[in-house]
Amino acid sequence: DVMSDKPLLLLDLKLCLTEEGYVIADENVVTDAYSVKCATQPAFTQLNIVSDLAKLNDSHIEKSSVAVDNGKISKVINISSNQITADYSCDDKGITVSGKVNICILAENEDKIPVFIERNIDYSHLMTSSSEYNCALYVEPRVASISYRLADDSTVEIRCEIKFAVSAAAKENIRAVSDVEIFEDKPVKPEECALTLYFAQAGESMWSIAKSHNTALDKLIEENSAAAQNEDIPRMLLIPRV
Repeated sequence: DVMSDKPLLLLDLKLCLTEEGYVIADENVVTDAYSVKCATQPAFTQLNIVSDLAKLNDSHIEKSSVAVDNGKISKVINISSNQITADYSCDDKGITVSGKVNICILAENEDKIPVFIERNIDYSHLMTSSSEYNCALYVEPRVASISYRLADDSTVEIRCEIKFAVSAAAKENIRAVSDVEIFEDKPVKPEECALTLYFAQAGESMWSIAKSHNTALDKLIEENSAAAQNEDIPRMLLIPRV
């Protein structure tokens, strides 16, 4: 009776909360550079960026059988879990969380003597809707519930529900310009022809076309009324002179 003046048992509970936050910001990354006036030599570096973040929540049911080494079980008094570990791996299917659940069983043997059984159960779970992500910044598993039944006098069948909270991220490497060397003593030779026509292939970049013909990208897009920097269909382009 915990409400009496002399209770048999007092329980103190401490709750700890860990909050993790992220600041989402748009960054402009220069991936190439050239000049229409003189020769240039850009230097490149690899940037590791996070292009997307998501909070994923999922649950998993793990079933297992626990057998006593010696003797028999006549009754299960209590069953609980005091520890769960988690790690993750990524492939083209998504993020897979795996680890071990520590199961503790307090039971009575055939002589009505309490016995303690402890086992580690392996689990593995592919997170739902995680195929777009290749990294997990934070993985938190917890045992939501444990149910059981006596399969026989020496085996307990366990059904463990595990819930996951995963901070999933999409990381990618981008080649970015870190420096540009400009050779002012090497001017670019201007085009001699008054008009240049170029047949662009489907999916060809307007940037690469402008760079190869030594013209400004904005002028190329404006001259041809292009709606995007990648041409979806083959078409003839007018290359403006600068």
